[in-house]
Amino acid sequence: MAEPQLLTAEQLMKLLDVAVDQAKEAVLITSAELDPPGPEILFVNPALCAMTGYSREEILHKTPRILQGPKSDRAMLQRLREALSRGEPFSGETVNYRKDNSEYYVEWDITPIRAGDGEITHFLSIQRNVTARKLAEDQLQEMYRQVERSRNDLRSILNELRIGTVMTDKNGHVIFLNSAARHLFAGRESASTNLPWQKLFGLDAENTR
Repeated sequence: MAEPQLLTAEQLMKLLDVAVDQAKEAVLITSAELDPPGPEILFVNPALCAMTGYSREEILHKTPRILQGPKSDRAMLQRLREALSRGEPFSGETVNYRKDNSEYYVEWDITPIRAGDGEITHFLSIQRNVTARKLAEDQLQEMYRQVERSRNDLRSILNELRIGTVMTDKNGHVIFLNSAARHLFAGRESASTNLPWQKLFGLDAENTR
């Protein structure tokens, strides 16, 4: 059996070009200049153009700041700059802006590219649009806040009742006593939450059954 032939440098470069062009994740390569006006965009793949709305001609030789706007996380961008200035890779997310000025959440992994002598020559950025995930997280957080507000409202209402009210979880452990119930059970060692309801009421085995 003939041994497989290794790719030549030219063949490898062509293969890498095709792979990056067909990648679903956005790829961006910049120069290593961090001082203003900042790194220069030297390469983008079609996925990045689709994500941002810019053509290659429109975005090449600009800086990544072209994608930033009012809601971009400045603290996150500062941490990014500090990490890259130390020659460290960085992962983060922020709000970016498309060519039509619409917002999207982007998550990126940025890695320094070094020459043979170790000097940083470029930065490679792999980017993903995570807008759907962020919106789902925000909706979930709002649901949690609504549940917490409803629970607080319910507690306030129950505490106004003159009838002692006790709530348990599905296992029968007390999770809430209103003010009247606490007054009724005042002085008992068991007048607290996280106890079986039988112990709170002081029932013996016969009464419990």
